[in-house]
Amino acid sequence: MRVERFSLPYLAYIVDDFLDPAFLQKVLHESEPFKKYHAYDDEHAKKITSVPGGVKGIMRDALTIIANAAQPLYAGWPNVAPDMSFYGAGVSIMRPGDFLKPHVDHAIHPKTKHTRMFNALLYLTECEGGELRLIGPDTEVRIKPKKNRLAFFQSYGDAVHAVEPVTGGERIALSVYFYSSSQIPFRDNTKARFL
Repeated sequence: MRVERFSLPYLAYIVDDFLDPAFLQKVLHESEPFKKYHAYDDEHAKKITSVPGGVKGIMRDALTIIANAAQPLYAGWPNVAPDMSFYGAGVSIMRPGDFLKPHVDHAIHPKTKHTRMFNALLYLTECEGGELRLIGPDTEVRIKPKKNRLAFFQSYGDAVHAVEPVTGGERIALSVYFYSSSQIPFRDNTKARFL
């Protein structure tokens, strides 16, 4: 496992070889296609995502492993925990032409009212294009989709990020979001805000 830490434009980690390779293969080959999904297709985003409660079986097991294994990455932040209801998280599929424009994530969980702090994104596949962009006022980090790579990054505050258009293959990723029960929200949005 190789870990790389960034502090600019905001806190982020890249962890390669995150899951046991045999388990990763099992996730890819034994996953049931989700029956309920949400398709984004407008000027801000084009992608397919699972809906809350739509992730079952081994995919849910993988999300739970991500949630638990990421704990050392946010050590020191008070009262932070993964959202095990996977609101807005789960599975994301992006195909050629799919993208996500620069945005900030929802700041407040609509049910718990907790403050969103971090995102964990585990790539299950590699693709052409589809780089995750962490965008700051003076600097930018680009993270290439790589099979079994975890991108863990701050979503609190002005943590602007985007996904470049996929140009070949499929970009399949699992995501888990982490919230704080005591941090005061930076904004009051319960949906992503595109810039």
